[in-house]
Amino acid sequence: MGTQSLSAIGGAGGFDPSRLEAHKGGDGGVGRIRIEYCESFTGSTNPPASTQKLDCYIAEQVENTPYTQGRLNLPENIPDGQSRTYRVQYGRKVDFAGAGEQVTTLRLPAAMLATATLDALVSRVGNGNVTFKLDIGNDGTWDWQTTQNVSGAATLTSPDLAAAFDAYWTAQGAPVTGTLDVPVKVSLSTGGQVLLTNLRLSTAGSKLRTVRLPGGATYTTFNLDFTVEGSGNSALTVALDVGDDGTVDWSTSTTAGLPHRLLSGNLAAAVNAYLSGKGGEVDVPIRIFVAPDHPVRLEDYRVTTTPATDLTPTGLQTGTTRLLASYQEGDLVPLQATLQNNGTQDSGPVTVAFFATAEGWGDWYVGSDFVENIPAGGSVIASTTWDTTGFSGEVPVKVVVNPYGRVGETDLTNNIAEITVSVAPQATPTPTPGPGTTPTPGPSPTPSPGTTPTPGPSPTPQPSTGDYKIHLPLVTGR
Repeated sequence: MGTQSLSAIGGAGGFDPSRLEAHKGGDGGVGRIRIEYCESFTGSTNPPASTQKLDCYIAEQVENTPYTQGRLNLPENIPDGQSRTYRVQYGRKVDFAGAGEQVTTLRLPAAMLATATLDALVSRVGNGNVTFKLDIGNDGTWDWQTTQNVSGAATLTSPDLAAAFDAYWTAQGAPVTGTLDVPVKVSLSTGGQVLLTNLRLSTAGSKLRTVRLPGGATYTTFNLDFTVEGSGNSALTVALDVGDDGTVDWSTSTTAGLPHRLLSGNLAAAVNAYLSGKGGEVDVPIRIFVAPDHPVRLEDYRVTTTPATDLTPTGLQTGTTRLLASYQEGDLVPLQATLQNNGTQDSGPVTVAFFATAEGWGDWYVGSDFVENIPAGGSVIASTTWDTTGFSGEVPVKVVVNPYGRVGETDLTNNIAEITVSVAPQATPTPTPGPGTTPTPGPSPTPSPGTTPTPGPSPTPQPSTGDYKIHLPLVTGR
């Protein structure tokens, strides 16, 4: 309490010099002071106080890692089968022997905040003006400071400190799970005690937007262009979660007039990860956090595409026309296809394989071609000749570009084209008598005992046996 910093002595009576002494007012009476305390009491009052030590029950943090447990001394015995509910208010105590600054920490949930306020209970500071300051993040900037006339103690309520907390959260990589210990510097203009307590938080809301991009594309840079709408001048914190997977991929804190247009940092890694393995057009979700809350409008995005190759065959045909005729088994049928590179990078050397389906055997290799390069955005013709011996009926024929996967591509699902070719089976020849000869009937031969003529096999070309349904040639030197 200090020395007689608390008094209840009556003042002297009032006196009018123009009147007699008998008209002087009486002195004020002496009051009474009552002090109840928990641990110990030091100092003096005038008049001396009536004091009483109380049985205080304080919740305190267990000072062992990971500092996630508290200890509460119960104020009463709880009978079996009954329960009690206690309201516990936590705080961070800082003692000052004199004017100065000290650094402590406040533990918060790891999240972007929409609002954040706290109370500073200042005590043992005597009477008079007291200046209190608070620096969130201990970054050299006083985020809250106030000077008030205090009589022994006072409760100071902060303004909204969400912007200061969010700036520190952003500087730590914008984590969204667990907790975050935020350093805070406390300044007091005189000796006394400060208890930081009653921390009240609310997390920021979010908006989900989408950007449509080609699946499988890869980018060197990807920047989102958007506007935070509103009016006036405001501290502003914005965070972006690409893919809506709970990970903040970019964040910033600033003070700006609204509406305020922003260009994000490079989001290419997060965008590429979301597009990987996807085909067609993909709607990429982007969750946008804004504190304080304001509407958000997407303007555009700016990208630099990573050079890439995407090969696809088109126009598979026989001969030089797309009008497929019927072929006879044993014909040599020319096959050709157009190979396109839809990417932004030349392909370099590429192998092209052709297959025909053999009944009971599956895809059977019938030929290949090799091209030195398919330029970005360009096309080339690949061809081979198919020996149809052993094939008949409606035969599926396909072309596969880059069958060995030696050329890196953004999409390997579009590397096949297929058609059906009609092949008539080979006719069996019928003998025809020559001119000028007349067959003379002879005696019918009689088989000798023990001999039975066995017709020889008709040679029918068939694919050689193997363990796989797709047979590729060994390509060397390429």
